[in-house]
Amino acid sequence: MSVVLYAFLADGSTLTSPEYFLLGYSGPILTSIAHPNCSQAEGEQGLQLCPREGGNELVLRGTNLGDSNAVVLVGANPCMYYR
Repeated sequence: MSVVLYAFLADGSTLTSPEYFLLGYSGPILTSIAHPNCSQAEGEQGLQLCPREGGNELVLRGTNLGDSNAVVLVGANPCMYYR
């Protein structure tokens, strides 16, 4: 990601900064999803036939998943506990 700053002057001219590159991170890569009461989805990385009542523990494995302060969501719902 990069940023360029612009200044629009009263005389109608514009000043432009050099391009500044900001710190970036690699996106998360999920290598597996597991739950003891679900089935692996055929031909996909996912689960099927899972319990719907909630409160279940999913095991997500991968790289670039963030640090211990990461926010974990399933759909739009935050996970209450993760490690």
